[in-house]
Amino acid sequence: LEIILAISHSGHFMMVWRLNITGFETSIVAKPNSPSSPRNGPIRILQVLEATIGGTKRHLLDLCSLLDPEQFHITVACPTIRSEPHGDTSFVSDLLEAGISVEPVPLVRRIHPIEDARSLWKLIRIVRRGRYDIIHAHSSKAGFIGRQAALFDSRARVVYSPHGFYFLNFENRFKLTVFKFIERLAGLSTDMLIA
Repeated sequence: LEIILAISHSGHFMMVWRLNITGFETSIVAKPNSPSSPRNGPIRILQVLEATIGGTKRHLLDLCSLLDPEQFHITVACPTIRSEPHGDTSFVSDLLEAGISVEPVPLVRRIHPIEDARSLWKLIRIVRRGRYDIIHAHSSKAGFIGRQAALFDSRARVVYSPHGFYFLNFENRFKLTVFKFIERLAGLSTDMLIA
């Protein structure tokens, strides 16, 4: 028994999930008859992440290591150590050990306009230089900054996995409204949302 779920959108790629007795497999493939189908080389994916600990870390490590390296070239843009690591500092070394490229970006958890601007500038340079097919941003902070950097490469498809929406943390109506607006604004530059 195998269950296959393919979610496609107006771009040239689709996300495919396969569930069978031996486990779960995720892949991103070119849509049939799309200009991207006859590729020379692997699909280039930039994963953008600030939360390099816990469940988000595990999710990204699994996602990156289970994709076929002959079909996908993956680069992860993240801080070398999270600003609040809670003793978990192995993410970058785990990625490098798995043969995954890492681009250090000084993302911090809290809202900090100067650090956030530095991170955005660094990501814009990475995006322009990398010529990625897909930019996949994770969680609220990297999700927002990563999607803004993706605006500087019109050919890249933008995927966002929130792993929980930040605005749900607020009971204060003003803060809730502001963060919902920011999320909706960023949504305008998102090709696919995986929740």
